Amino acid sequence: MLVLRSYVLLTGALLTAGPALNEGLPWQKLEGSIRSVCWSPPAPGCVNVTRMIWVAKDTDPAKAAEESKAKPEGMAAVFLWDMAQDLLNHPEDRCRTPEGELTQFAGPWLDNGVAELRRRALEFFQAYKAAGGRLDFLVLDYEGGLSNWHLEADNIRAIGSDPRSRELKEELGFDDVEKVINWRQGTEYLTWNAVMGRRVCEALNRGLFDPVRQLYPRVKASNYGAVIMTHENAVPDLNGHLQYSLAYCGTHGSRAFYGGIGQLAQCRLAGDTPYGNSPFAVLRWELNGMRAIRRSSDVPFQAWVSHKNFAESAFRDNDYYQELIYHLALSGTQDFLFWNPDRWRDDQDPSQFRTDAHDLLFDQCLTVLNGKLGGGERHCVTLAPIPWDSPLIATGMQVGQDKVIWRVTVPPGTTRVRAKQTGEVLVLEGTLGLWYETAPGVELSFEVTE
Repeated sequence: MLVLRSYVLLTGALLTAGPALNEGLPWQKLEGSIRSVCWSPPAPGCVNVTRMIWVAKDTDPAKAAEESKAKPEGMAAVFLWDMAQDLLNHPEDRCRTPEGELTQFAGPWLDNGVAELRRRALEFFQAYKAAGGRLDFLVLDYEGGLSNWHLEADNIRAIGSDPRSRELKEELGFDDVEKVINWRQGTEYLTWNAVMGRRVCEALNRGLFDPVRQLYPRVKASNYGAVIMTHENAVPDLNGHLQYSLAYCGTHGSRAFYGGIGQLAQCRLAGDTPYGNSPFAVLRWELNGMRAIRRSSDVPFQAWVSHKNFAESAFRDNDYYQELIYHLALSGTQDFLFWNPDRWRDDQDPSQFRTDAHDLLFDQCLTVLNGKLGGGERHCVTLAPIPWDSPLIATGMQVGQDKVIWRVTVPPGTTRVRAKQTGEVLVLEGTLGLWYETAPGVELSFEVTE
């Protein structure tokens, strides 16, 4: 047998550090069934997936509360469509000139926007609770911000010229905001983006998540893309930027794993060859991002995943989509947030939107996972970085004290993988991945064989 490459893993627990969480909340331990809340009504027959309750600024709290009462136990999820969209737009929060005059430019001093958001959130959720509304998940998709990608050069200069920027510059560690504007000449833009991301998370927490948690202390809450990924653990983003992140919103970190890759495909991550955009390479990159998040803190995590038909996904026409779901779950996502949109215009191509078959496929993946993992306490044992040229991906999760469940995934055409410590040869018969089980606390390595 010709050994092509070896991939070594250690099934010991990895200690991480992160912000302290409140005691006694049911989701502090990774246990129980893996379930999902979703964007559009799921296909009939889905047993693990429940639609979110959409809430806009004009939604009647009493009607939303009634909808929540029909949801399965533990699955009442409110999705906030536009409650926070104008957080950065309050006129009294604009940047000021050195003379104290208001400008047209958004700034990171958000007290008025926070106050307005808090008023709006309390008005809705107090009425929602008074009407008997249940709330297990609070899901926000706020994608605004103050990064160098969000702001024009003049806006960045206005922030730097504001008399209040002295404290901000101390936090950044530099004074010259032109380094952020001319981002190709240094890494200051990465620091700026991380610090500004933290400012926005703090504003969302003060204005939205903290007041809602006072009303619903047991709620799971997150914002799309708000997650801790430390500088030391940063994995390049889809365009190759080593962007790190310092904060999350609510109670859980959250990030999307939609299977799209951009300019990173042209970057050289291992040797002289561009990384590429094959489905296996994209999966490996996505999972390195997941592992980096899990290494960075002990904050609970919720993964956004798309419907399989998503036009930008490398997984839309192959079974790496299912492999992604399996590996994310074994890596420690606590819940899935499932983006499965229907068409909203007649001129849209239906082949790029959700189908009942793909909803059921996603639901079946969760059924398989729950059958493998059961409901007991569990933790991932493979959070080390995956080598960028690794010819296989293996993720292990310890379940209770008795076993480690593995998912091993390979590139197309690979038919055999060997577990080195046992010598057992695992045969893939027309599939891209397989399950394997071992006892906990032992060193294990897999290798691709011919």
